[in-house]
Amino acid sequence: MEEKRLLLAVALSLLVLTAYQLLFAPPPKPRPSPTPAAPAALALPAPSPSPVPRPRPGIASPAPAAVAAQVADDKERRVEVQTPDVAVAFSNRGARLLSWRLLHFADPRGRPEEMVQAVVGGPRPLDLETGDAAVDARLKDALFKPSAESIVLPDGASDLRFTYAEGDLEAEKTLHFEPQGYLVGVRAAARKAGRDLPVRVFWGPGIGNPTPAEMEVQGYHAPQAVYLGSGGVERVPAPKVGPTQTVSPVRWAGVEGTHFTALWLPPPPGTAALRGVALPPGEDGKPRVGVQAGVALGGEAPAMLYVGPKDYLMLSKLDHDLQRVVPVGDWIGPIVVALMALLRWVHDHVGNYGWSIVLLTVLINLVIESLRHYSFANVV
Repeated sequence: MEEKRLLLAVALSLLVLTAYQLLFAPPPKPRPSPTPAAPAALALPAPSPSPVPRPRPGIASPAPAAVAAQVADDKERRVEVQTPDVAVAFSNRGARLLSWRLLHFADPRGRPEEMVQAVVGGPRPLDLETGDAAVDARLKDALFKPSAESIVLPDGASDLRFTYAEGDLEAEKTLHFEPQGYLVGVRAAARKAGRDLPVRVFWGPGIGNPTPAEMEVQGYHAPQAVYLGSGGVERVPAPKVGPTQTVSPVRWAGVEGTHFTALWLPPPPGTAALRGVALPPGEDGKPRVGVQAGVALGGEAPAMLYVGPKDYLMLSKLDHDLQRVVPVGDWIGPIVVALMALLRWVHDHVGNYGWSIVLLTVLINLVIESLRHYSFANVV
């Protein structure tokens, strides 16, 4: 009996120990991390190749957009060119023209005459236009990289080049300056995604900045469009130009004031564009209208731009019939031109236009008096 009880007690103890091990087993000890093998020893499974989609018949795969290497300036800066006759200033932001001064002509304050008409928020001469409003806005805000920050021309000719490239947009503007004179060569080009864009540049919305006193002088007229076509010289007042009109063929086209003018010599086939521009009201509160004249660029031949005085003798030396912008008249024109040349000759010896006019008047009266005396003697 005692033996049976002992065996039963041992069996129950084993049963209790087994149940405890099953119900309250201790967590397994963490295994030591294996030493990481060298990268070359890692045997990673090769990724399975992605299936290449086959083009569906009749559907062309889109070509990737061309991306140009970035060319831009790191900050906004002023870029200046000076010749013996003109001083020109640009901002590299948009390669926009800020100033075009004639060094041999003084305004009422004694400063060089400024040809760029200052209009707050308005267009500026030589802005690049592609016909795409989004592209034009990008170009006007872009920081172009200039070929030089300052150019002085005492002797040879020189080019000022502005370049810009970012993303899918590229643009370039180049001006060729000669050491003497008022004629400048202009080139421009623009591309988007490797595709050439049409480019136009305009001068305007006027020429110069006349003061109210100058506008009251008899003979003054507001800036207007002018061009030389197959029918002769045509002048169109700014309010009558309209939104845009194309004139072709033309020898030259531009904007003129009373004493100064900006004239384009367009590349072949000789096409120019004219357009009126709404300007902010003047001091009298009345609305104003400006005028722009422009040419298309992008080909091999540059456009030439004359910005300077309406000087008949000077313009006649440049060919292209530029002197015809000066309205000397048809039948009396040769007499006027001869008197102007004589006045210049007297001025070269006297050095003062006031005394030159007095001496020229005396000289003309002596000649007329001699002819009058000869005529009177023959009659008697």
